[in-house]
Amino acid sequence: MDVARYSHQIRVEAKMAANSTRDDLPRFQPVTFTLIKDNADRYDDLMAQAAREHSRRYFEVKDEADRRFPEDHQAEQRLFWFHAELAQRRIPPDFYKITGGIIARMAINAWARRAVDKVVLDAVDYAQRIHLDPEQPPRRARRDMQDIGREK
Repeated sequence: MDVARYSHQIRVEAKMAANSTRDDLPRFQPVTFTLIKDNADRYDDLMAQAAREHSRRYFEVKDEADRRFPEDHQAEQRLFWFHAELAQRRIPPDFYKITGGIIARMAINAWARRAVDKVVLDAVDYAQRIHLDPEQPPRRARRDMQDIGREK
């Protein structure tokens, strides 16, 4: 559910930024990344799981609203309760495709709390393992990354 919440939050922030002249709102650039097979499989599973969980919780609240306010004349009350309950349970009211950019941004934000030196060292270690491992399929990499860890 955290992924669906984060996706909704990012989209709301991006909409606000697009319609604002304020400089303190985020303006997001596209995020590109390459994943090894194991991580790509985990990524696909995470996206599917987030979408299923969001849908399940959303329709659980919708069904409850329909049970509480079943009559036609209660439509306004039903809608008000439904939206209030979504907010109370922190369930995003809109469905968006959980994109790779959302997953990448969550990871970037998680790493942002760590020391810069640790992040750089971990990134170099990852690049060496993934881009230089002969067992891994070839990847596009910047030319300077191809030299990481090699003796000159």
